[in-house]
Amino acid sequence: MSATKKTTSRSKKHPKPKPPTSSPNPPTGRIGVPRGSGVLKGIAVRGGVFPPKQAGGQPHFHVHISTSVGGDYDIAVNILSQDNSEVLYALNQTFQPPNPSALRAVNQGFRRLSSSPDDLGLDYVAQKLVKRNQMTLLPKGLSTGEGDLHDGISDLVKRAVAAKAEVYAFGMGFGNPSANPIFKFKPDYGIHDIHMNQGNPIGGGHARDNGRYHDGALLVLFPSDQHWEALFIAFQTQSWDNDEAGNPR
Repeated sequence: MSATKKTTSRSKKHPKPKPPTSSPNPPTGRIGVPRGSGVLKGIAVRGGVFPPKQAGGQPHFHVHISTSVGGDYDIAVNILSQDNSEVLYALNQTFQPPNPSALRAVNQGFRRLSSSPDDLGLDYVAQKLVKRNQMTLLPKGLSTGEGDLHDGISDLVKRAVAAKAEVYAFGMGFGNPSANPIFKFKPDYGIHDIHMNQGNPIGGGHARDNGRYHDGALLVLFPSDQHWEALFIAFQTQSWDNDEAGNPR
């Protein structure tokens, strides 16, 4: 769940990013490698499930976005889990962000965020963005990326592409000098961990990812009527009653 590559089955990560060649906290686009918790803003170009179900592995829904500063990025969204942390998800077509005007003012590209209520980071619990009982459980043991969650993301992304809508992906940045394995642009920059990043069991493989105001989510701003839609993802093993460090009470 963090930017560091892991061996657990919850999410297959990109290789560990190389050290940045410039500032680790770039305000826009191609100024440095995306790393740490942040928001990636751009225009959706295309999307799909990779790897395909015939190829095996653990599929993610990948979204290719372009930015006004000339960079291409990959958003990797968990759509299934094969361990004991089944996926919970919610799609909200009438969402209102905590600070929409500040989000609109963010430059396209990757912006690193602090884990503070004074920044633009998201916190499912503190900001009451979504409640656990509003989320749908994706059944454990699915072997493909098909199903309601896949269909919901696919529909959202297709409509975003058609409308040339702005996409805001909150999660953990990554960057590799090689070509992106899915969309082939180079370098391979993007964002993953597009899910809740707090409440992981202490002593578990993802406990070090716990924190506040750095939860992941996918927000879309549609230009025609300026309405927002949102996708929230969590895992069944995560607690929703957490302390100031994001650890279960």
